[in-house]
Amino acid sequence: MCIGDIIVVKDSTSFDGKRIGLHSYVIVDNKKGYISGIPYDFIAAVFSSFKNNTQRNKKISYIGNQEIKRDDIVSNKLLNNKEGYIKANQLTYFKKDKIDYYVIGSVKPKFIKKLLKLINKLEKENKIFKNYNNILK
Repeated sequence: MCIGDIIVVKDSTSFDGKRIGLHSYVIVDNKKGYISGIPYDFIAAVFSSFKNNTQRNKKISYIGNQEIKRDDIVSNKLLNNKEGYIKANQLTYFKKDKIDYYVIGSVKPKFIKKLLKLINKLEKENKIFKNYNNILK
């Protein structure tokens, strides 16, 4: 698994403890580590699709959301042909042996650089939400 890979997690947990069905994420850090003494394998940001143009305009107006277009994605278009946004201010920590996931593609290097720059900016401004629920399962 590489930084920039797009994965689908079959059953993850949101910040508020709710179970989420299939959901996509972009890997933003693939180094193993510990957070509050709990091990993790990688960190990912939520990848969500736009339902319509009104929602698109609303979601990209948020400082923590980074728009992603089809041209930013390298993937089998049959699996992932949607544009959307990455929640750069919401990072989810995962342990591989606690989730069921698969890789469906990746984002282009230019996009991941832009995304990581936004995450670093938000982190310096103390505007990052960290979701540990998926390493506590």
